[in-house]
Amino acid sequence: MLAIKYQCLPLVGGALLTSKSKLKALPKSKTVPYLDNNLLCTVVAASATGSQHIQHDEEGQDSFFVGSRLDGALIAVAADGAGSAQHGKEGSTLAVNALVSSIVEAVLPVSDDDWHNTMLTWLEDVRYALQARAKSQDYSLYDLSSTLLAVIVTLTHIVALQVGDGAIVIKENKNDFVFATHAFHGEYAGETIFITSDDYASSVSTAIITRQEKTDIAIMTDGLESVAIEQKANRVFAPFFTELFHFVRTSDTSTQQKCLQLTDFLSSERINQRTNDDKTLILVSLNILKDI
Repeated sequence: MLAIKYQCLPLVGGALLTSKSKLKALPKSKTVPYLDNNLLCTVVAASATGSQHIQHDEEGQDSFFVGSRLDGALIAVAADGAGSAQHGKEGSTLAVNALVSSIVEAVLPVSDDDWHNTMLTWLEDVRYALQARAKSQDYSLYDLSSTLLAVIVTLTHIVALQVGDGAIVIKENKNDFVFATHAFHGEYAGETIFITSDDYASSVSTAIITRQEKTDIAIMTDGLESVAIEQKANRVFAPFFTELFHFVRTSDTSTQQKCLQLTDFLSSERINQRTNDDKTLILVSLNILKDI
């Protein structure tokens, strides 16, 4: 029997942020209302350790967080520690924690330019945290290599950033999903860039989208690329997300139960036949904004 490692809201690599953090965790038993029901969304998230790690009795390298700021802005972050890194899991967990901390402490921007510059500053904060950990533990910085993906949702904007592979996907119209940001893939299979890479800043992809209507957003690590992306055409395989978001919107089970069901799906034979890597998926279904 496979040992499935399960994470649900608001875990970061198996460790909660401290209670002193300026965050409020998402309820696990109902659709989540933000800002006095002006910003309505349903969030379902899960992570499953890849079969290659399970076979070698290794922990997975992915980490993720979902929660909200006290002002109601939604924060969703995922990271994938490099398989070649000696401390990839530690790196992905620290990268998620550091980014969340920066987002929580920030005064959120208004203009698109300010958003972009602020996100670059957050990534510099993450680099600093990783450098400090490497120095304190006598690691090489590359021992903590990790990708990083994040989405922030406010009343007026959907903001996304990506370093490395994986994908952030958004529903463009009734039946179509597109990439919100761009993944970095190198010349060779499995090659990407990490937040620890010297030239990471040149490959950062960001998106600032004005909210106008209800939509669906997904964050996924690269373990799902072979399932959710038509790789030769480099486009989203829309039916994968259409089916999942139908489940998110229509299932009458609790959010906790949906997370468990999503974990079972990510750990299923159907998925493991296509990928043996770790798989993290965060599904955010936004409803129409009410008048404010």
